[in-house]
Amino acid sequence: TYVESTASSACELIVELLQNIPNHIPIYEMEATIMYLGILVDTNRFKMHTDARTFEAAAALQNWGANTNRAEKALCEDYLYFSMKNALIQQAKPYHDHFMIAAIEDEALERTMMAQVSQALLMIKGCVASFTIAKVKNSTNGVAVSARSDGSYNVQKIMEKLNGGGHFSAAAVERQDLSVQQMKDLILKYIEEEQNNEGNFA
Repeated sequence: TYVESTASSACELIVELLQNIPNHIPIYEMEATIMYLGILVDTNRFKMHTDARTFEAAAALQNWGANTNRAEKALCEDYLYFSMKNALIQQAKPYHDHFMIAAIEDEALERTMMAQVSQALLMIKGCVASFTIAKVKNSTNGVAVSARSDGSYNVQKIMEKLNGGGHFSAAAVERQDLSVQQMKDLILKYIEEEQNNEGNFA
């Protein structure tokens, strides 16, 4: 078992482990490209959880033949998915100057889509944390929240109050006993409480 909490991703750790093996295992273009893609996804294209070690791992993968253009192409979205995500983003509203909340009442969503909407909302200037709330696709009465932060606000605390979990900059919860509006009201209440405590910012 190898745990390194400061690493950007599992792929970064794998690269470091491979570099330290006395008889180096040969890595070819496909393996190197997939590991590079893993780092891209986990760091949101080197925007989060990234330090010098992350770039050193990426450089090693390029030396091993990673096709960076192919990795970027793998992250492209088709037009319908892109349009749907942007329509959901447009439903978000700002709260307390630093938060964006998208409460989707009219359709059920995949958790992956919810996470991507929350991540996209962080690109709005001044936003430190975002929350996407919706019914969960293929779930009976399930309402979920996907929470993301830019690293300066602890969304884990908010989700834990709703019986969810995660970590400082990415957390989630799913409940069967709350509507989308009730979930939103509780999130706003807990944000207010945390602001009064002034203990949620890094």
